[in-house]
Amino acid sequence: FPPDLPDLDLRPLFRDALMLFAPTGHPLTATPETPWQALADHPVIALGRESGLRLLADLGFERAGLTLRPAQEVGQIFTALALVAAGFGVAVLPGYARIAPQAAGLVARPLQGPPIGRQIAALVPRDRSAPPALAPFLDRLSRRLRDPTPPA
Repeated sequence: FPPDLPDLDLRPLFRDALMLFAPTGHPLTATPETPWQALADHPVIALGRESGLRLLADLGFERAGLTLRPAQEVGQIFTALALVAAGFGVAVLPGYARIAPQAAGLVARPLQGPPIGRQIAALVPRDRSAPPALAPFLDRLSRRLRDPTPPA
């Protein structure tokens, strides 16, 4: 979003980096971080070109000296996760996708190199006073998205 929205306040929650998503036991998950270059030898499930996340994935591949040539293109993160879980390839998706039910049984690994990602923010109307629960809600949401491990 542009920083000067006249009727909305932008409240940054956290910066989310793209990560590799692969089935448990996949060779790319053997190390704590996966080099972008290692993706060249594996089929990649990618979001379609209309997605801003696809543009970020293209940027990551480009910085690694690669061209993203998807094995499959899909419109939704959930679909990409389901195809990865079914063994059709790996995916480069935002870290927050780890909280999706479709991510069960998948491993998410940071991609080695400069982080490629985006700022996650809440948009709040300026012309209304914030409800008392907004600040605690945004704090909890931010913590949950940064650490997808469910509380005990």
